[in-house]
Amino acid sequence: MNFSFRIFLVALACLQLSSLCSFAEQIQENWKPYVLSTVDPFIPAVALRQGWGGKIVCQLTINPKNGLVDEVKVVRHTPYPRLDAEAVMALFKWKFRPGTLTHTTISYRLGVLGRARDYTIIPTATSRAA
Repeated sequence: MNFSFRIFLVALACLQLSSLCSFAEQIQENWKPYVLSTVDPFIPAVALRQGWGGKIVCQLTINPKNGLVDEVKVVRHTPYPRLDAEAVMALFKWKFRPGTLTHTTISYRLGVLGRARDYTIIPTATSRAA
């Protein structure tokens, strides 16, 4: 293969990857129309005092018959297992509209922000329809 053809193939591959990334960004909020109820994780007092924080990413498996969360897999952990456990337990309490979603990925930013030691819970997600 000559050099210019290799450059063309690499450029074409980059374009394909960028189109996939933009698609993922477009479906970031697809779970919101289907959620019926959410529960925010409880932030323990020790986390607030010591300034714990981080981002957790979880994959949810949703029962299509009743809309309840059957399984939560942690894809990306925070540095603090206790925050992870609180987020997972809260996600098990979420309820979705039955028959709409079977899997979704939720990411939470948990912990303490700034000097005021306020905590924040910011969910964002990607979804896959049934």
